[in-house]
Amino acid sequence: MKTIAVEINSPEKNILKEQSDFLVVPGIKGEIGILPGHTHLLAQLTHGKIRLLKNNQTKYVIISRGFMVVHPEKTEIFVENAEIWVQSVKE
Repeated sequence: MKTIAVEINSPEKNILKEQSDFLVVPGIKGEIGILPGHTHLLAQLTHGKIRLLKNNQTKYVIISRGFMVVHPEKTEIFVENAEIWVQSVKE
């Protein structure tokens, strides 16, 4: 199965850098789902929860406002601050 590289960064540090099968982010007009190979996208994000799915496990990251840049092979997320809320939960 294909994966997409995901990076979550704040001004102070890199918060997360890993491969994911699928991710969902809190856009300002609702949730946005990103799969590997997604077309280029620039989106504004609101505070909320990012869900990263890999190998039937979900990792949650709580974020403040920010923005996301999506390329077919990589998603970069830039936020004021973030923290991993639940390391992983099997679904």
